[in-house]
Amino acid sequence: MNTQVTKIVLMALVAAVLAGCSATPPSEEAARPDVRAGSYERRVAMTTDEPERPADTVGQPIEEADEPARDEGREEELRAACASNLKQLGVVCKMYANENRDFFPAMDPRPGRLTPDVDAIYPEYLADPRVFGCPARHETSELRFVTSEEARAHIDDHSYWYLGYAMNDEAAALAFIAAYRKRAETGEAFEGDLESDAGVRIRRVREGIERFFITDINNVQASFIARSTIPVLVERPGAHEDGAHVLYMDGHVEFLKYPGHFPMSEEFIKGLESLDALESLSEYEEESDE
Repeated sequence: MNTQVTKIVLMALVAAVLAGCSATPPSEEAARPDVRAGSYERRVAMTTDEPERPADTVGQPIEEADEPARDEGREEELRAACASNLKQLGVVCKMYANENRDFFPAMDPRPGRLTPDVDAIYPEYLADPRVFGCPARHETSELRFVTSEEARAHIDDHSYWYLGYAMNDEAAALAFIAAYRKRAETGEAFEGDLESDAGVRIRRVREGIERFFITDINNVQASFIARSTIPVLVERPGAHEDGAHVLYMDGHVEFLKYPGHFPMSEEFIKGLESLDALESLSEYEEESDE
């Protein structure tokens, strides 16, 4: 009897244990707070990939907020096009030198016009006069020339000054301005070397001129270094923010801050600008000839 009761009790205990083990516990998903609950805006904010807008553009129309980025991109395009113009003009000078005893083109004989002699380069070496206009100053993409006179008139120094003479520091550059003014006042052509009142000789640019600017004769790269310091064309400041481009004799173009160091020093640029006044002398002489 006792044995039978004991069996019944044990069976009841086992059944109770088995019932407890088989009971399904509350799911982890059900126990976890519903993170999806909340407003639609909160759910979008949690899942969107859109970057957060800068604080200073919040509240502005998207087009207005993106305007600085577009302006910066446009400026980069204009700088690249301007540098390309200068490189093409450098090729023109090299082509001319190859067929003219290594000399770069002479300067325009008309006083105050710091460009290559138009008759020397156009149209034989220069096919497209539009490269004389910086795209940041002039919209030249749609420009078409009907006559040769129109094309020649576009070859000016409104965007780029052509120096035509070799210099690589401020002192030589200021001596060049003085010597140029002296030559212009005499009415002589800019074909030979110049000489300032102080007796400083400024040599016309030609292949090999860099040997006069070598300071370390033991450096095998001295010639290349010297060529990279002699400016050939200098852009007028004002077309781009903070500076302008310079084409050097070795063919590379740099964007230099203005005012800055030579050839973008304030004194040299002001000196070049002062030569613009000599154009009135040229116009007066042309009227007198008529």
